[in-house]
Amino acid sequence: MVVWICNPFDSLPGEGARLQRYGLLCKAFAQVGHHVVWWSSDWNHVKKNVRNASLGKIDGVDIRLIPTFPYRRNIGLSRVFSHWRYACSWERLGCQAVRRRELAKPDLIVASLPPLDTAVILQRLCKRLNAVGVVDIMDAWPETFERVFPYWTLAPLRFLARKALRGADAVSAVGQTYLAIARQHIAESKPSYMCYHGVEINPIGRTASASVLRFLYIGNMASSYDLLTWVRAFAELKKEGLHASLDLVGDGPLRPAIQLEIEKMQVSPCVRLHEWQTSEGMAQFLRQADVGVVPNIPDSYVAVPYKLADYTAAGVPVLSCLTGETHDLIRKYAAGWHYTAGDVQSLKATIRTLIEQKASPDVQTAGTNARHMAETCFDAKQIYPAFVNWLEGIVRH
Repeated sequence: MVVWICNPFDSLPGEGARLQRYGLLCKAFAQVGHHVVWWSSDWNHVKKNVRNASLGKIDGVDIRLIPTFPYRRNIGLSRVFSHWRYACSWERLGCQAVRRRELAKPDLIVASLPPLDTAVILQRLCKRLNAVGVVDIMDAWPETFERVFPYWTLAPLRFLARKALRGADAVSAVGQTYLAIARQHIAESKPSYMCYHGVEINPIGRTASASVLRFLYIGNMASSYDLLTWVRAFAELKKEGLHASLDLVGDGPLRPAIQLEIEKMQVSPCVRLHEWQTSEGMAQFLRQADVGVVPNIPDSYVAVPYKLADYTAAGVPVLSCLTGETHDLIRKYAAGWHYTAGDVQSLKATIRTLIEQKASPDVQTAGTNARHMAETCFDAKQIYPAFVNWLEGIVRH
């Protein structure tokens, strides 16, 4: 079977980061003998720079970069135009490659949502190439923008989302939260499937525990993350004589404000900023961490973030302010703790308790529980072959 997968956001092999959802899905398809084409963007969504044409490889996967407009902010017209250009170019280049016999016609096309534009273009491509089309929801668009824009201004995006979901042959998603949103727009008979973000589970290899409790955040630094609350909470804890450390690893538009807050609150070296790391560098931070930070604000509509899989796979319990599906998972597996987003006192109280109980069995057991959650919910060797099997069934029927 020939499979096309379209997603412009995930890290590509050779960029230093681990394979994420679509790289791992490509790999799972290739491992059972399918020929896979991964369509991605020449603009790196995370680092906000042009990708190097010399990419790494995944056996059995043809990676093709689509030229797009650059954008510096995740919310803005430049990103809207970039996604539109990406979708139009994907349709043109895909049909052109088939017409010139550079690529075989796909039997299955999986397009991530977002972007909305590619999920809509998916319908036209499937009709032209006689392929089965599946929309895979990895974020709640346009719902996630309701915290920034008035509800009525998002009507065009809601129209595109409904069109994309109704026109697909099947719908999949990274969480039950997103499937529930999709089911508001699609017929009950339409096939649907839930597959969490996966991670390749490796031996933990944790280093010896330090004298202070070590918190770790890895990811984007944007307004949808409650990171300034963490800096302020650490400043107050320091004044009260309680000691812990917080490593913030990543980049994004909020980074300058975080740096200013660290300097103003005089919390260095308790709170440290680090640049993006390679997958090996990330693994080193994870080996040394005691608690992983999940600071996605609840109205960001994030169901289950990548970082939850990364932390728990390393045996690191989490402290989260997300409500909904992530909160339910953490509670079900007793794999961490919760605080109220934006509430310094709520965060302080939880951190204080963890500092005081650092050596207690409950805190130690949370790490074991976190690993169990990862092995049950996020193990790429289990969940992506099952996802592939479901997608094969969609094509057969």
